[in-house]
Amino acid sequence: MSDADKQAAVAEARKAAEDAARAAGLAAAQITQAGDAAENAAKQAFGIQ
Repeated sequence: MSDADKQAAVAEARKAAEDAARAAGLAAAQITQAGDAAENAAKQAFGIQ
């Protein structure tokens, strides 16, 4: 997997988490937290930091 592919996967993970949080009716701060958590987890999984 190239670095560009990894970055795209990280961005998609963040978007998916934020979309799910929005669908669940969470507050804006919680949506951001969900995105941050997903992004950090994806970065760690791909060895990006």
